[in-house]
Amino acid sequence: MDCERLRSGDRACVRFRFLQRPEYMTLNTRFVFREGRTKGIGIIIGTEHEQLPPPPDVATTTSAADPLPAASLA
Repeated sequence: MDCERLRSGDRACVRFRFLQRPEYMTLNTRFVFREGRTKGIGIIIGTEHEQLPPPPDVATTTSAADPLPAASLA
């Protein structure tokens, strides 16, 4: 955030970090959020996401005899 606090009517450039991947966010689209008493609207000016490791139930090791990754079906 480019300032310490935001109050009603203030504008700022902020960065959100999501618990899940923001799959439906695209550049130059309107963004509306509400959490409790906190609300905001804005425009998406950029996206970036971290490469997450695969889920723990998917094996990531392969061998020459088995070229595809193995997955456990529990």
